[in-house]
Amino acid sequence: MSRCVLTGASGFIGSHLLALFAPDDEVVCAGRRPPDAARCPARVTHVPLDFTGPWDPARLPARADTVVHLAQSEHYRDFPARSREIFATNVDSTARLLDYARSAGATRFVLASSGGIYGSGGRAFTEDDVIRPAGELGFYLGTKFCSEILAESYHGLFHVVVARFFFVYGPGQRPWALVPRLVRSVAEGLPVVLDGERGIRINPLYVADAARALAGCLALDASHKLNLAGPQALHIRDMAEAMGRRLGREPVFERRDSGRAGDIVGDTRAMARVLGPPRVAFDEGLGLYLDSLG
Repeated sequence: MSRCVLTGASGFIGSHLLALFAPDDEVVCAGRRPPDAARCPARVTHVPLDFTGPWDPARLPARADTVVHLAQSEHYRDFPARSREIFATNVDSTARLLDYARSAGATRFVLASSGGIYGSGGRAFTEDDVIRPAGELGFYLGTKFCSEILAESYHGLFHVVVARFFFVYGPGQRPWALVPRLVRSVAEGLPVVLDGERGIRINPLYVADAARALAGCLALDASHKLNLAGPQALHIRDMAEAMGRRLGREPVFERRDSGRAGDIVGDTRAMARVLGPPRVAFDEGLGLYLDSLG
């Protein structure tokens, strides 16, 4: 039996990850809201903690095998009004959880980061690419990069796996995320704004693939930084047109040239080698998402 301390278990990715634990695992879910334990075959306990303010690591179990930090502030878009909450969740809580992992004898720490820290460019980003100066990232992505730097300091104490997610989508996602917003625009005949002729390119990752990749991270016996992204690089126009075909609506496009050229695409070769390739193509994942809406 292994014991995993998991933050963000009631969130979008965490709730899908819960379903992949083994029956003989123990999952300690730390956060404000209890998770849906019915989704998890393992033994689940909930420790109420609010990562947006002061909290005491002593409330967590004395021993743990793995710590997975997926939690993020619900107000991550609200800078500067919610900057302290964002910092507390992404940086301060990461530092506290890293120290907790050390004291609890953990052998592995998995940290959720973002592919957005690369910025944008004309080719797929690899894990070895140099990260842009923090001042260019913006506050939220800057805190994500800071949390990665903190985690790197613990490589000599336990394995650190940094998961850089690229545009995860699927059932249960909040309405303000990219794919739900695009679906709404197409369904309601609202303009889909494109930067340039076809919009930027991204490689969105279906949430089941994201959860499977995270589950694989729990078994790694070495430190890694891994891009977790989908199998196809698609322009925003391509995605909206796929939605239009599914919904029977012709998308309305509006072109705006912002002057910020560049795509946000993650190279998935390391992901495929270490964890296995993503399985769900965008059209399939889109259909599953639309079916979940009823």
